[in-house]
Amino acid sequence: MKNMYEVVFFIKANISIEKVNIFVNKVCSAVESQKGKNIYIKIIERKKLWWPVRKQNFGTLVYHQYISSPQAIKQYNSYFKSSEICILNQTILMKKDVDIDAFTEDTKNIHEVYSGSVDDDFKNILSNQ
Repeated sequence: MKNMYEVVFFIKANISIEKVNIFVNKVCSAVESQKGKNIYIKIIERKKLWWPVRKQNFGTLVYHQYISSPQAIKQYNSYFKSSEICILNQTILMKKDVDIDAFTEDTKNIHEVYSGSVDDDFKNILSNQ
């Protein structure tokens, strides 16, 4: 029995986009190692946090949608908590009892990375305060 989940997580803002991509690929590999399926993942942007988290005021927002077993979620969430670069995460159950074979992978959506200049957008966020 597999369920569909979505998770939103923030990575420290001072981490380079290359390291963010490495972390995202590890997250996707963790789902696949538990015989799950990645539906959609996107590095969205650097954002100001509503409150300081782990002494961080900004973070890089990542959205991830995947199918996995309920038992794998504990391991997946512990991976976030043990990581030094992930500062905040929230997992939401979207659907129960999902047929994993009904979802075809759209390769352009899997491992989609932020295409803009993160540093320029980060400067825009700071200037709009």
